[in-house]
Amino acid sequence: MTDTAWLHFGPGNFFKALPAAVAQCPIVTVTRGVPSAEPYMLTTLKANGTKERRTVSSIAEALNLDRDAERIRELLSSPKLQAVSFTVTEKGYLPSQMWAFLRDALSKRTAPLALVSMDNLSANGDKLREVIGIDRFAYPCTMVDKITPYSADPRLIEAEETQYLVIEDDFPNGRPPISGPGVYFTDRATVEKCERMKLCALLNPLHTALAVFGCLLGYVKISDEMDDPLLVKLLQRLGYEEALPTVDSPGIIDPAGFLSEVLTVRLPNPFLPDTPQRIACDTSQKLPIRFGETVRRAKTPLVAVPLVFAGWLRYRDGVDDFGNTFELSPDPAFSQAAIDYLPLKAETAQYLAQMRRGIGAVRRTLEETL
Repeated sequence: MTDTAWLHFGPGNFFKALPAAVAQCPIVTVTRGVPSAEPYMLTTLKANGTKERRTVSSIAEALNLDRDAERIRELLSSPKLQAVSFTVTEKGYLPSQMWAFLRDALSKRTAPLALVSMDNLSANGDKLREVIGIDRFAYPCTMVDKITPYSADPRLIEAEETQYLVIEDDFPNGRPPISGPGVYFTDRATVEKCERMKLCALLNPLHTALAVFGCLLGYVKISDEMDDPLLVKLLQRLGYEEALPTVDSPGIIDPAGFLSEVLTVRLPNPFLPDTPQRIACDTSQKLPIRFGETVRRAKTPLVAVPLVFAGWLRYRDGVDDFGNTFELSPDPAFSQAAIDYLPLKAETAQYLAQMRRGIGAVRRTLEETL
């Protein structure tokens, strides 16, 4: 397959649920694990209780980074190649053997190319440019959004119906055919507004709030938390009163409609088996990104944001609101600096002190404050 247009690194569940599912061309994938080009079943879990299944066959060839290095180099040098995309998670952008390999292989390429991060991090195109270190290629930014719970079976992928794949239209060697609901090609400024809207205001901060308080209040499913009027009240305060006024509308997506869908359709979906314990991973690294914009652009005094900060610090105690100990979710980059850099220190300290006043203090603090 010498005419490959699209090469992808990191074919995990999210990639299979969204980019691969809207591809209108064959894709070659690269992994450090066991490669597989088998068709897989994508099940869409709709909030109304129905399930929609379809077979996805867009992965035409699957390679292992170590075993198939020469084949990967051949593809990277091909003038037919239009895009190399990545879903390697936020932590995947640390220095690694993969980036060194790519830097070396791409240094010999003369044809233009788009290198596309599809990971859920701010200014992902700029981050990718930084780790690749070759300026002559294009690095379009993207905003990606589709809740895709973990699946141990790579042939059976489940995901929600709502999806967004907003891509900066910067493909100097031609663009692989990608189309479907929620897919937009646009300019960088619009992508950045979509990314800030989702990641820094109207979805990910709400997810983090549910993760922290879900662990403290004994929940094991995100959707079950949405049956708790107190937590819904917290999210409404955080979303509508504190975050939404700071959002610049991207035009292609209505922020108020996006938030309404998050609160009434997406998070309450009982068929998405997502857990607060999973979402709580790496929270120390997420807080500055997910709440920083709301703090900087706040139009009114903030209440929900410092409540979440206090909830996270209370979560770090490893004892829930019933007095039971629990295991903290993995957060290997945590350090005291993550606490020291938190804004709204006075408000956070006040709420934290209240949350540490014995059994039931977390819920009482939320009730008394909201």
